[in-house]
Amino acid sequence: MTIRERFVHLIHGSYSMFESVAHRDFFLGSDKNGSLHLINVHDKRFPDPRALFLMHSKLITPRP
Repeated sequence: MTIRERFVHLIHGSYSMFESVAHRDFFLGSDKNGSLHLINVHDKRFPDPRALFLMHSKLITPRP
């Protein structure tokens, strides 16, 4: 199983969520230190903010 097959990409407004294929109530999430964890989300309509990711379609370069 590849990493792409372990998670299903879902859209929630302007955010992306990654649902675990093996454990349907768990989503990929990040804590305040940037570590990734599986987070239990009981209601997909009101997900835990730690499971929401912003995705950009182009590379953002910092201004000098």
